[in-house]
Amino acid sequence: MPLIHIDSLEDHRLRPYLDLRNKRLPTRAGKFIAEGDLVVGRLLESPYQVESLVVADNQLHRLAIPEQTVVYVTPHTLIESLIGFKFHRGILGCGIRPAATPLNCLVAPLEQPTTVVVCATVHDPENLGGILRNCAAFGVDLVVVSTDSADPLSRRVLRVSMGTALKLKIYQTSQLADDLRRLHTEFAIHLAASVVDPCAPTLDTAGRPRRFGLILGNERTGLSPAVLAASQSRWTIPMHPHADSLNVAVASGIFLYHFSNQGASPFAP
Repeated sequence: MPLIHIDSLEDHRLRPYLDLRNKRLPTRAGKFIAEGDLVVGRLLESPYQVESLVVADNQLHRLAIPEQTVVYVTPHTLIESLIGFKFHRGILGCGIRPAATPLNCLVAPLEQPTTVVVCATVHDPENLGGILRNCAAFGVDLVVVSTDSADPLSRRVLRVSMGTALKLKIYQTSQLADDLRRLHTEFAIHLAASVVDPCAPTLDTAGRPRRFGLILGNERTGLSPAVLAASQSRWTIPMHPHADSLNVAVASGIFLYHFSNQGASPFAP
């Protein structure tokens, strides 16, 4: 692998890593940043194209880096100055965002069982990261994320998901209600909405359709009327009377575990 030693913040090759807390920096258009040896390692194992790595000179031993990967080696103090905050992991990676893939190219064929998770207006990156980690754990085939949710390739989402977001098929949409209707009418997917509603059927009574989609919403506002109207069923997790809700990432894990133990599950090898 080509090791390129850099000792100056002014080097243009470091621009994608500059000031990571600035989400709108134009030098990162079309790119995303992974941080830490675990997440960067999963980036290297993923289908995503890797533009470069920045590695502190005392951290090179921590990764098995493919031969063709461009690696910029810097002093650790330079990395902290570059990204704008204290950083103890010493390894960063810059990935290339791929062109959007059409929905019909991502959904499993009609003859196959499938599981889809839909994230509707999940603003919090930690919640989205937790959901994506659960999706990877339970073998979800496709994750649909509304564009008013957190960025599934943001460094916080990647960090919370432990890099597992890079293993998932993710489809982002600005027309969520329309795409939900497509999932049902064109791809025969039964969409179940996760709701906080004492009148809704409880999860323990829910069976799993062969082609199944779970819709998760914003913790504060829940699901919009348009999204609810696109669902075929609604389910709630029964809770203690003194509790009024669950963290949405926790709820996703409970739902996915429940449905992974139902018939027609695609989760088994």
